[in-house]
Amino acid sequence: VVMLGSQNMTLNAVRWQWNDLWTTVGKTTFYEQFEALFNDMRPDWDKRRATYTFCDGGLVCPAGDMQKYHNVVFPRHTTRTKDVVLDILNNIQCVYTDAAGVEKRSLLRLSMHTMRGGRGNYIADKLRDLYAQGCNLRVNYGLMGFHTKQHIGAPTARGRVPLRSTGFNLADDVPTGDPEIDSMPEAIERYTHHKYFVLRGSYKGNVDSHMVWTGSTNWSSLGTPQDEILFSMHGRGNVRDYLANFNLMWKKPFSRDAYTT
Repeated sequence: VVMLGSQNMTLNAVRWQWNDLWTTVGKTTFYEQFEALFNDMRPDWDKRRATYTFCDGGLVCPAGDMQKYHNVVFPRHTTRTKDVVLDILNNIQCVYTDAAGVEKRSLLRLSMHTMRGGRGNYIADKLRDLYAQGCNLRVNYGLMGFHTKQHIGAPTARGRVPLRSTGFNLADDVPTGDPEIDSMPEAIERYTHHKYFVLRGSYKGNVDSHMVWTGSTNWSSLGTPQDEILFSMHGRGNVRDYLANFNLMWKKPFSRDAYTT
């Protein structure tokens, strides 16, 4: 059994955060790779370890994230010119012609706990560029840096990127009735802790792609120097389920218009 996603084993995660936990059973090679990763983390190295990837076939993944399942291991040295998230976004075709000759737009849905710092800024620039190119993009976030929000929220010829926030301070809005909780405002924020990205459309030239990226890494400057994973999977069912979650979170009262606050 392998379980992965954004969920921490804390009371805060259960009570105040939105999370996902994807579970699979019976994939022996996959399980062994995660066990090996765990065992490599156990010594708590004080020097940088070589980063790597693995997939449903083990360490040999000739198709990269076009494999059925693919996992990127962090820490990973990351710059604007060497970033796995930018690699993903750069391989998306926004407007394409499907097998039936119909022109379509790639559907992109990002539910991200936090985007901030220099890395958040340049990822936000790329997301905004994809929207300007014609992608059907929506972004839902928990926390966003002031400058990063300016990057993603700047107008394009198509208008602004549709942007909503799941961040709410419930201390004043919805008292819990529990004196211990109500006396600790910092502990009662409601927000998304997701780190998932959904694509339905054209990726790496495949015009019938159905992909989900999830895991533990934020699209921020602090998302790369820590022990994290970025896990991708293909499948119409996976996309359907994550889209259902996103569509729920996009509505009131779970999120609010990020441009009016």
